Amino acid sequence: MHNFNLTNLHQWFECDGVKFNNLYNGLDHSIDTQQYCFYHVDPFLIESLQGIKRPKTDPSYIQSLMIKQLKKLRSEYEEIRLLYTGGTDSFTILKLAMDNGIYIDETITHLVSFTDDPKSNIEYLPGLQYAKQYENTLIGKVTTITPKISDLDYLKTDRYYTNPNYVRGSVLWIRPVNVCQWLPTSNKKSITLTGHEKPQLIRQDGKLYWCMIDKPMDEFMDIPGIYHFFYDKNNPELMAAQIYATVDNIPNTSSRFINFSSYNTHERSNMIEKIGLFKTGRKYIDDALLGKGMHGKNIKNRRYIKELHKQGRSDIVDRIKQIHTELYNYYQIVDPNISLIDGISEMTASSVKKKSL
Repeated sequence: MHNFNLTNLHQWFECDGVKFNNLYNGLDHSIDTQQYCFYHVDPFLIESLQGIKRPKTDPSYIQSLMIKQLKKLRSEYEEIRLLYTGGTDSFTILKLAMDNGIYIDETITHLVSFTDDPKSNIEYLPGLQYAKQYENTLIGKVTTITPKISDLDYLKTDRYYTNPNYVRGSVLWIRPVNVCQWLPTSNKKSITLTGHEKPQLIRQDGKLYWCMIDKPMDEFMDIPGIYHFFYDKNNPELMAAQIYATVDNIPNTSSRFINFSSYNTHERSNMIEKIGLFKTGRKYIDDALLGKGMHGKNIKNRRYIKELHKQGRSDIVDRIKQIHTELYNYYQIVDPNISLIDGISEMTASSVKKKSL
C-alpha cells in the first residue's frame, strides 16, 4: 500500500509488518492483530543527519542554504508549484525565490470562505497580494481555490476517514483541504513544495532531542510530487542549522515537547527570525495567528463552521461532529492519543522519531 516513488520524505504507519498511509487502516489492523501501530520516518532522512557537523546558525546563512536549494530544484525540475498560505514558512520560500529571480510556475492557496468573506480569508490575503505582484513575471499563475458545499460530499460516506483518497496520515481536517484532489497528475519532472513544520524538540532524561511527530507532517503521506522543503534529506545542512538555531534560542520552558505551542507571542516572533524565516509584516499573522491551533479552536475552522451555519447547513456541522465522536469512541481503546474536545477529535503525537543533539 505504501508507494516509495516521487516524494522526498517517505513516511508510513506499520502494524505487524503491513504498511499503511492512513492511520485508521493501521489502527484497524492493530485491533485485528493486537499488535502496535508504529509511525516510520524515511530512514534516508535520518541517515542524512547522522554525523553531520554543527553548521553555522546565523539567519543569513540559513537563508543562503534555502536559496541554494531553490536554485538546485529549479535546475532539476521543469515545473515547481508551491502550496502557499502566505504564512511564515511558505512566505519565506516565495520571498527568497522572488528576491533571487527564481521562477515558480504556480502558487496554490486553498481559501476558507464560501463567499470570499475577507474576515474568513484574512490569513491568506496579504500573502496573495504579495504573490500577485509577480504573476506573469516570476510566478506563472497564482491559483486560489474557493471551497464549495459539494466539497464535503465525502461526509456521506460511512467511515470515510479510512479511505486514503480522503485522509492521508492521521488528521481529519474539518475543512476539505486534502491536496491530492487539487494537484495535477505528478511526474518526475514536476514537484509541489510545502514548507510545513518548524523544528521540534523533546526533553528526556535531562537531554534534548530533535523529534519528528506524525501530526501534522503525515497529512502529505505518500502523495506523489510533494516536496518537503524544510525536511529534506537532500539538504540536511538546512535541517541541522534550523534545529541548532532552535536549541540556541529555546525560551525558558519546562515543557517536555518544545515547539511553537510552548512559546509565548514574543518568543515565537523571536524564534521565527532566528531560524531564518521572514515575518509577513502583518502583526495579526506573525503574532496572533502563528502556529497551529487545535481543530476546534483554530480560527479558520471556527469561521468555516460559522459560514456553514449561515448557509443553513447546520446539518453538515452536526455530521462532522457525529463522525469525530464516532472515531473517538471506536479508536480510543487502541490509541490513547485521541481526545474529543467540543465534539471534534484531536490527534496528539501517536508516535515520535527522535535524534540526540
